[in-house]
Parts: sequence; structure tokens; C-alpha cells
Amino acid sequence: HVPYSCEQIFSVVSDVGSYHSFLPFCTASRVLGDPSKNEFDATLGIGYMGLAEEYTSRVRVVPPTLVEARAVETRLFVRLRTEWRFTPVNGRHGGKNGGKNGSKEGSDKVSDAEAGCKLSFLMEMQLKSSVHDAMFAQVVDKVASQQVHAFKKRCAELFPKQA
Repeated sequence: HVPYSCEQIFSVVSDVGSYHSFLPFCTASRVLGDPSKNEFDATLGIGYMGLAEEYTSRVRVVPPTLVEARAVETRLFVRLRTEWRFTPVNGRHGGKNGGKNGSKEGSDKVSDAEAGCKLSFLMEMQLKSSVHDAMFAQVVDKVASQQVHAFKKRCAELFPKQA
């Protein structure tokens, strides 16, 4: 659960071109297609555990509920797929201004950001090198946790709480 609307967290995760500025182990991020479309390609650079590589992913987005990426041009991975899913805590998607959360009158208004969003992250990965794959398997949970934390921190920077 994150204290941001699905639209807010979606906007951060789908902004692939900015990854290099805040994501651990990301050394480059360039969008190759039109990011306003529901599918585009992006080149990402990674550096971790002595590995340095750039690869191209096909990114598919379904605003504001899904961001999925699959490596399509890579020398490093047999398979790499990430999936981010966003589900509103109050059961609906809404804008920044919020709205009713099922109340009969407007007295119990809760903004979507106040209600929050359930965040789900899945990463499937297999490296071509069995040695690197075995090494990475030992730290994959830590890396995934660091990635999720970086996105949450980015949201906090872009969407500070209104006092």
C-alpha cells in the first residue's frame, strides 16, 4: 500500500525515460518510441555486480493500472520481465482532486491519494551466464525491494503531502 493515487504512482513507473535519475543500478534510460502510446520501446542501461549492459525492453502500459516491460534485445538475459500493478484502495480510480469513497453524501470525502493505492511488483529474470544467474538469485529479493523503495521515494519527491 502506498499513500498515492494509482494515477500518481503509474505516472512515475511509466516515465521510463527518467529511470536513470533515481533508480538504483540504472545507468541509462532512453525511450525509443512514443511514450504516449500504450506500447513503446526503451533502452535501459544497468550496472550491478560487475555487470554493465544496455538492453531494449518493450513497455506496455494500461493507464492507470499496469506497466509491464519485457527485454526484447539483450545479450545479458535469457528472460527479463517486470510487471507493476496498481489497484485503488477505495475500489476506484480517480484524479488528483479526489472524491467520495462510497459515502451517501459528500461529508466523508477522501481523496484517492489519501486512500492510497495497492502496489504489486513482479520480476522474472534469467541471466544467460549461469554463474551470474546463480549470484543474482541470492540477492534478487533485495534488489526488487530497493527498486520498489526508489519508486516510492520518487513519488514522495514529486507528490509531497499537502499540509
